[in-house]
Amino acid sequence: MHICNDCCVELTADNWSPSYERGGSYLCRACAVKRTQKYEASRKEARRAYLAAYYIRNKERILQRQKEWQRTHQPQMRETARRYHSNHFEARNAKTMANYRKVREEVLQAYGHACVCCGETRGEFLAIDHVNNDGAVHRREIGGSGKQIYFWLKQHGCPQDGRFVLSCHNCNCARAFYGVCPHVTDRAQEHTLQHD
Repeated sequence: MHICNDCCVELTADNWSPSYERGGSYLCRACAVKRTQKYEASRKEARRAYLAAYYIRNKERILQRQKEWQRTHQPQMRETARRYHSNHFEARNAKTMANYRKVREEVLQAYGHACVCCGETRGEFLAIDHVNNDGAVHRREIGGSGKQIYFWLKQHGCPQDGRFVLSCHNCNCARAFYGVCPHVTDRAQEHTLQHD
């Protein structure tokens, strides 16, 4: 009967790690895993430095081998990628949407989380409005859909230069289609009535 040298648990056929017996060290599987992880962690930086130096010395040969391998295995790579994407579509889609909602909420917060025209605060109704009506040009510049604007704004620190404001979809569409939001004309009429 043997006992684990680290945790003093009795070793059985189920929990015994025979690979350590050769050095006269009896370990259970859990302790063997811990020792291996500790050893690997202590060697991590040295191994990383060695691999970086190896890559620098052999960069052209490594890249040539990679290109050759990719060229000869292209059909398998495509099939593997297709299978992965079809098997993980739901999870990837959910993760992408969660990330988009998080970034969108951060951008809404940065711009006050309220429509500058009517004061609407529900996030579902709010959108980024290009003050100079150059939203289509901006989307073409950044190469994406309306969702990409939120990522672009976050990446550029949510610029407060007056080009972007937060509007609800009603005010945003009214400005785009009619040039002015009805809320603005209503306020202008109220102002003239009060001063007459």
